[in-house]
Amino acid sequence: VLGIWLAGGFARVYARFYQFPDVAYHPDFGVLLMAVAASGGAAVIGALGAVRRALALPPAEAMKPESPASFRPGLLDRVGLPGRVPLVARTIARNIQRRPARALLAVVGLALAVALTLSGRFMFDAIEFMRRLEFYDIWRQDLAVGFEEQLTPSVRWELGRLPGVYRVELGRDVPVRLRNGTATERTAIQGLEEGAWLRRIMGPDRQGMAPPPGGLLLSAIVARRLHVGPGDTLSVEVLLGRRQVLHLPVAGVVEELLGLSVYMQFDALHRALREAPTATVAFMAVDPQARPAVNERLKRIPALRNAIWLEVVRKGFEQTIAESFRISITSILLFAII
Repeated sequence: VLGIWLAGGFARVYARFYQFPDVAYHPDFGVLLMAVAASGGAAVIGALGAVRRALALPPAEAMKPESPASFRPGLLDRVGLPGRVPLVARTIARNIQRRPARALLAVVGLALAVALTLSGRFMFDAIEFMRRLEFYDIWRQDLAVGFEEQLTPSVRWELGRLPGVYRVELGRDVPVRLRNGTATERTAIQGLEEGAWLRRIMGPDRQGMAPPPGGLLLSAIVARRLHVGPGDTLSVEVLLGRRQVLHLPVAGVVEELLGLSVYMQFDALHRALREAPTATVAFMAVDPQARPAVNERLKRIPALRNAIWLEVVRKGFEQTIAESFRISITSILLFAII
């Protein structure tokens, strides 16, 4: 019952974070039956063992008082150290020697509790690593803006004239359907400028990669789904405009922690499309003191579809993760104590 309640709580946390309109948690009754069978079976076996030992005693033997424990010199006594060892330590050593099975089970129980706590912490460490990688190494802009339509690269200078903006990088997202035989994947090619600094491509090794000038750079998940690797060729169906079908080589694969990303160099993407360079998104570095003024100016630009401050996204992510961490840590500590 507690597990079902915890799972429902996690589902609500994720629904708020990902802004799902409706989320309902449905327990897997097969898993529930296995859990009840395992715990109930262990309890029944333990109870039956105790009852069996009690029933095996003759009535006269069972009514006799318990015999006093037999005492004999322990290991510390035999090596001549009892006077040099504190009383508490001598008591512990004698109990371990007299009941080795109970001591072994206690040690195993403590070890499992510590292992459960440490293995549960791994999830938190992994999310912290992902947070730092995504929000500080890959996404380095202060503000990302999307445009209602494709704009010419001159928008760079328009945005650069906003107060406090000291760097602008352009990008273009092209919705596509990638195809390799019967395997397909619907995603978007992200065209990034050469030498991009605000939006970088990086795997868990934290080695930055540049978008290839003559082919596609696929995230490892996309590459596995399409069963391709460097040197293979993909059929690329563009899902807007003239609906072109391109045949582009896979120039590389990057291990990314999030997303189904496909990258290409900004100018190379437009050469493949046989179009003049245009931008659908811009990444901006903004002086923190000028952010209120930039917000006011952005509201008066009709060509903007959205404006996303990275700090706001980061704080929302951290708040949601902190809430789920409290639930997770509580449940892990309860299981470890049990």
